Amino acid sequence: CTSNVCKAGNGTSCAAGDCTTGQVCDAGTCHSALGSSCANGAVCTSGTTCDADVCKVSPGGTCDVNTPCTSGHTCESGECKANPGGTCGGVVDCTSGFLCEGGSCRGGQDAACGAVSCASGFSCDGGQCKVAPGGTCDGAADCGDGYTCDGGHCLVEAGGTCTVGGVACV
Repeated sequence: CTSNVCKAGNGTSCAAGDCTTGQVCDAGTCHSALGSSCANGAVCTSGTTCDADVCKVSPGGTCDVNTPCTSGHTCESGECKANPGGTCGGVVDCTSGFLCEGGSCRGGQDAACGAVSCASGFSCDGGQCKVAPGGTCDGAADCGDGYTCDGGHCLVEAGGTCTVGGVACV
């Protein structure tokens, strides 16, 4: 009871305004609201997930600075996106600079790498994902150290050794 008025608890049938504090009536049943406790098996509202005993925006859901995403996700451009190395696919996109490949967020052009793998067609060079030798490029900055973009492909710079996977020299 709240203020001497008994209200419906989590998981019970309800009508608007019938639920206890911190809960909302969602599709005729009381659920814990976004940002409320979901400890002890309380069910969160649609589009939210219980994470560390608090209802947070589910992966792929709409968010802002006041609505936290679940662990391993970041609110970017109003959507909860998977962090580097996190699980992606379906409605869950990766944060900027990362590509969903095989269900995991991997580094795209200029993304930080080392702890996180680069996506296919990229290699980790100096801590950044760069176009792999022989791959398609738009400019020298796309290629790793010792390579240049020539004719739209990352090729070994003049004077370099042409032994990496048979990649041609400029």
